[in-house]
Amino acid sequence: MVIGTAPASDFRTTRRGRRFLDNRGVTRSNRERPDILDSSLGVALSDDPDVLRAALRRESSERWRADAIARMQADVVKLMLDLVVHDFDLEQLFGGLTKSMVELTDSRVCAVWLLDDEQRRCDMRMAYVVDRFYTQDSGGWAGLAFPHESLGSHLVAYKPGWTKTITYRYGDRRLPDAVREFHRRASVHGMIVAPLRIGGRTLGWIKLSSRGHPERDDPQWWRVVLIEAIARQAALALHHSRVSEGSRLEERRKSILEERNRLARDIHDNLAQGFAAILMHLQATQRDCHMPAAVANKLETAIDLARAHLVEARRSVVALRPRLSDNDSGV
Repeated sequence: MVIGTAPASDFRTTRRGRRFLDNRGVTRSNRERPDILDSSLGVALSDDPDVLRAALRRESSERWRADAIARMQADVVKLMLDLVVHDFDLEQLFGGLTKSMVELTDSRVCAVWLLDDEQRRCDMRMAYVVDRFYTQDSGGWAGLAFPHESLGSHLVAYKPGWTKTITYRYGDRRLPDAVREFHRRASVHGMIVAPLRIGGRTLGWIKLSSRGHPERDDPQWWRVVLIEAIARQAALALHHSRVSEGSRLEERRKSILEERNRLARDIHDNLAQGFAAILMHLQATQRDCHMPAAVANKLETAIDLARAHLVEARRSVVALRPRLSDNDSGV
């Protein structure tokens, strides 16, 4: 009996078949790297223990990164729920976000820069360094050696960074000299900066930096994914905080105006009207009655005092009532 030979395309060991099988294990990171794709195909066909161990380490690293992203997403959801349901402290919220970024990305520093109202100046407001959270009002802030003023000026001037995430490599020529020198001395091998944007407006930036060797092949895509997710939530929290603060200030202003109006009404209806009645009776007495000169002088003094206090009461009413602008008065 003659056994026929099946076409090469029917065997799963053909090159096409191998590629089909191997693609099932391709992750996002090696989809972006053709060289890693070819390497993963080679690993699937290799019997070398060293190659397989290296592949397991890579797979473990990928799983760790995926787990980090999942944990960060869970932390963000919890923080955002606290933001919606409860009154929150902005520094506490950013402290939790920056701490999670440092711990989950195996980084050293996560810092926040915020723009002023005119969007001309950018200052570092908060930073989580290694294992401690710093703010401008906390102890140790002045001791932070990073040239944050130089980086703040760069963030304002570098327009591409206003709308998209920027990845800086070791010795990146786009950075100011002071920042590059600090990176050299501190062995900072990478830095990712994401804008805090909401409604088409940039509120500031969040920065993540890591120490290590410049030549280290360390994929950054997963850190970019994390920092962009954090930047979106941080921008929302910052916007919510400013809106809430604006609402509180407006409510306080309204309360003050209401109290001033109440005082103005009381002064007008009681004191001013009372002084006006007293003055009217004193003047009637002075006009209708004949009295000795000494009594007439005392009566004139009383009339002058009543008139002065009436004028002062009316001045207080005017001062207490709010002054309407042209827009408020409908002009």
